[in-house]
Amino acid sequence: MPKPKKAPPAKNWMAYLAFSTELIAILVIWAILGHLLDKYGGTGPWGFLGGLLIGVGHVLWRIMRL
Repeated sequence: MPKPKKAPPAKNWMAYLAFSTELIAILVIWAILGHLLDKYGGTGPWGFLGGLLIGVGHVLWRIMRL
């Protein structure tokens, strides 16, 4: 009786890792920009929250482009 073949390893794991890293980086960059707006513009928490909102929109846009 022949031995069953093992499932091949996922070939796109590096692409998935790069994409997830990009999504996290987008959120972090927009949050930092919002924080800097708060720090130097005196806008309170609104710059940070706006940066996060723009970051989430950017991430969703990137996911839709897949």
